[in-house]
Amino acid sequence: MFKILVTEDEQITAKIIGRGLKNFNFQIYIANDAYSCVEMAHRIKPDLIVLDMMLPGGNGISVLQRLKVSSHTRDIPVVALTSVDDEDFKNKAIEQGISVYLAKPFNPGIMLKTISELLCIDEEFKKEVCQIA
Repeated sequence: MFKILVTEDEQITAKIIGRGLKNFNFQIYIANDAYSCVEMAHRIKPDLIVLDMMLPGGNGISVLQRLKVSSHTRDIPVVALTSVDDEDFKNKAIEQGISVYLAKPFNPGIMLKTISELLCIDEEFKKEVCQIA
């Protein structure tokens, strides 16, 4: 079972993402701020992180910098999830190692498809996800 760390300070959004991913048998962990994200990433070693780019305790760029410096977390794919519509910010996130940048409001089917591609999940799973998108 793949472990996914969802880092989102808006409780409702975190629950929606978490429930949606649990339906596909992902093991979900939720962090609500920048510090918790980095700490949990080191402790649980998730297979993927969904990262809101605007968090209490630091923005997504600072979280990325901390994740990418550590040998324990640098190779974890990170999906940015944000309402920030700024090209410079987006480019900085990509430079820091964001795997995919998704804008809020997000399409759950596209998020699932993106996650399955990043985790190289088998074709059967992708077919099921594509039916939702």
